[in-house]
Amino acid sequence: MEQQDKAAILASIRQAVESGIVRNDEIRTVLQVSSVGTASAGVSEQNTISRVTAVQLIQYIGGFIVLLGIGTFVATFWQDIGSLERVSIAFGGALATYILGLSLMTRDTVSHSGVAFQLIAGSLFPFGFAVVFEELFGLNLTPELLTTISAVLLVGYALTYLRIKHVIFTIFMLLHSITFLYAGVYSILPDLRTEFFAHLTLIVGAAGIYIGSTFRGTLNEPLASLMYFLGSVAMLVSPALVFGSTPIWELLYPFLISFVLYIALLLKSKRILIVSVLSIMWYVMYLTGEYFADIVGWPVALILSGILLIVIGYLAVRYKDKVI
Repeated sequence: MEQQDKAAILASIRQAVESGIVRNDEIRTVLQVSSVGTASAGVSEQNTISRVTAVQLIQYIGGFIVLLGIGTFVATFWQDIGSLERVSIAFGGALATYILGLSLMTRDTVSHSGVAFQLIAGSLFPFGFAVVFEELFGLNLTPELLTTISAVLLVGYALTYLRIKHVIFTIFMLLHSITFLYAGVYSILPDLRTEFFAHLTLIVGAAGIYIGSTFRGTLNEPLASLMYFLGSVAMLVSPALVFGSTPIWELLYPFLISFVLYIALLLKSKRILIVSVLSIMWYVMYLTGEYFADIVGWPVALILSGILLIVIGYLAVRYKDKVI
């Protein structure tokens, strides 16, 4: 029935135009007015979202100020209190803040006060666990102990996420997963060279981009762009740090950049594109200073580098049209 009505309306409009009753410019005017109304509604909605975001930001800043105040207050008399008092303040405070945050998140879904308390608790928990192990068990913070703490917190936040699905718990799970990985590897193989961790960071960066892609269309979608940015930075910066000790990367680096650019096109990510373009510019400057400055002289090398950077910038703008 709706399709028949739609066809009848369109036929009436066509007949009115053909008979001269309605002109084409009048139809365009009506459509423009409708578009302006839709755009105004969109602007109003965007302003509402911006205000909510500003309120959230104020709450998060307030949470960190509270955290800073707690740290300053405790530091003034930390040496004068006993072990149980230290455990109660450090771990007990983190646990109480965590429970309070959960309570607020379940009862008040409009404001983000509970998330602010979770930020405080998440920052205090590692310190609280370290104090527990040191004061009650006499264990200093080592890579092995850090691995244990990260594993406990990872499991704890995973269970919390099953109960209350929120981005803040995903953030803490990601942070403790990375800490668990690096601390665990270092505790098992403490004699590994820097090159190994550079390659590990490359793999972690690629995994981060993949995880970000899985966040699309889910509750964690706000983290997708951040994962793209951090993942691409990890992929492109870590090999560059070992150019001196692993010269093969000087030859493979352009292929890596090309691969990351392909990922940017595939995921339509401007952040990955920006990181890739900056890496290309840095690579051109690196090659110029390392191999060509002594041959052609610094003035000529700078001129050539500038021309190449202009070309790269032009190509990046053209490439950006495909990404957006």
